[in-house]
Amino acid sequence: MIALAALTVTLAVLSPAWANPATAPAGNPHWAKDRCSDCHEMTGNTPQPIAGQSITPLCLKCHDGVKATDEAHPIGRLLNPQTMHDPGWPTLGGTVQCITCHDARQACRTVGETPNDNVAFVRQRVDDKGQPMAFCGSCHTEQRTAKLNPHRMLADGNIAADKCAICHCQPMDRRATTRQSRPLLIADQVTLCKSCHPHHKDIATTGHVGKTMPREMLMYARAREITGLLELPSDDLLKQLWEQHAAPTLMVPDSQGKVVCSTCHNPHQYGVFAPGSDLNDRSLRLVKGHLLTPIRGETFCKHCHNL
Repeated sequence: MIALAALTVTLAVLSPAWANPATAPAGNPHWAKDRCSDCHEMTGNTPQPIAGQSITPLCLKCHDGVKATDEAHPIGRLLNPQTMHDPGWPTLGGTVQCITCHDARQACRTVGETPNDNVAFVRQRVDDKGQPMAFCGSCHTEQRTAKLNPHRMLADGNIAADKCAICHCQPMDRRATTRQSRPLLIADQVTLCKSCHPHHKDIATTGHVGKTMPREMLMYARAREITGLLELPSDDLLKQLWEQHAAPTLMVPDSQGKVVCSTCHNPHQYGVFAPGSDLNDRSLRLVKGHLLTPIRGETFCKHCHNL
């Protein structure tokens, strides 16, 4: 039986690869004669094709912002013909993927060294005069594309359905009051969030995202929901919750028990869900035209960590 009175949950238990500064950089497999197997299954010396749905996860294994560079462009979004020009580049079910903008086949040229131009092997369009276009202008034009904040979801108390579709594959149920770890997103949550928030800095140097919350932490997070942050949970309460295999209802991991962005952050605007409900907890407040999150400062760590 665990010694509950001596229970200490440390920040070190959570450490995603892309958020860990100590993670070793990835060697560059592009243009290398002996690195085909880094990405491809091999038959003898012959690299085999990669399935379309496997390409983006394969790219992100290295291009995570630590082992190799990342970028801010969203992945998994539908290419909307009403707001974007379709250059005819490859997609996956109409959604933007890494190879939509990057022609990875260029990097399979085994020349042995990085070329001097187009080192990101981005695709290129030309205008009516045959001149290269600005890269972003290949899909985005000022006439069609306006800046938007997908987290600003309410207009006169009504949901802006087009904002929901940026992240979710079906409309949300505003009558729901509890978290179920089934957000029905258009892409993996961490990939989806990171595609717009690539420079997010974790308050812990070892990071949080991607690790399983141990049973001790789940219990302690639930205890903090009951007692608040002003005083430590009692040993009796911790013992009771341990025996119940208790887990938090607010700081919820994903369906595999792993920490994801929404474990700490509520991406929805205040009022999307019923006030006082679990789904409205830590929601974004609109203050003087700006959305503000309550997630800041080391005090917030006490929701899960016995510090």
